[in-house]
Amino acid sequence: MKRKRKLIPIELQKRYDKLLGVVPELEPVQDVQRSLDIVKECTNAEGFDALGYALISVFEGAWLKDAKAIYDFDKTLFETLSDQTDLSVASDTLKRLPFRCAYICMSVKLTGPQDTPMDGFFALKEKDVIKCLFVSVDTLAFGQLDIHLDARTFEENEKLSIEEARRYGAEFVRSPNSATTRASKMIVQLLLYLCAANADVQERRPSTTTAKKTSKTTDKRPVRHWDVGVRVGATIKRNRSYAAKTQRKGGDHKQHARPRPHLRRGHWSHFWVGKRDSADRERILKWIEPVYINADSPDDLPTTIHKVK
Repeated sequence: MKRKRKLIPIELQKRYDKLLGVVPELEPVQDVQRSLDIVKECTNAEGFDALGYALISVFEGAWLKDAKAIYDFDKTLFETLSDQTDLSVASDTLKRLPFRCAYICMSVKLTGPQDTPMDGFFALKEKDVIKCLFVSVDTLAFGQLDIHLDARTFEENEKLSIEEARRYGAEFVRSPNSATTRASKMIVQLLLYLCAANADVQERRPSTTTAKKTSKTTDKRPVRHWDVGVRVGATIKRNRSYAAKTQRKGGDHKQHARPRPHLRRGHWSHFWVGKRDSADRERILKWIEPVYINADSPDDLPTTIHKVK
């Protein structure tokens, strides 16, 4: 029997409530460094313990005060975005995130900052930065990454993030292939998808069981759960299967023949909407999902219709 996955924000809420019981001064504080100073001043916690309490205070507190949103990515879409290398998008695009603070579940267990296995991460949107906190459900270990919205490129953001990590005492050097760098690029792809105008996002109806459990807590608002990429993930899966079958049937590839059928990687693209020279005209981001190239018949491919709100 498959073990039911724990909801990390709910698990952390217990620690957050206990923490406020000891240090109520932390509740209005939204800065990690300020929270860290208060924790050290009011408790015996030192080092990573103190930082862990400070991170819980800031991220869990913001999550509870916002919409208590959890985004759960379809496994196929998650893997597709994780493998995607296209980052030719301005960092400030992430200002379009549809929340202030949310928790993003990982469909596949990955290694986060400092080589710690991670189950998901919080994303907290502030004025010039998206603060991300990776969390492991088994150890409740933490790893923090910042995405700087004033950086011109995501490469420039990497340099700023390293400086930020060192400020909190993380003495390590990030190489292009390090787990931290890979985790950083992966979360950018996931967050960019949530900013896309054509994102496949559907709110899940709360179950009766969930509603009963929530009503017993101090905060009676239900957790809002969003499924991401269920339809588009199914389409990508079918297209991959069709591409594999077509390639097997193709036989030998002649020199002057057209390229064999294949799936083109997904990528980001910008589009202008609204009348030219109008105040309502704006540049929006869309994700172009993997496309099947040189299909024998376009009718053989499944069609997915995405509603753009």
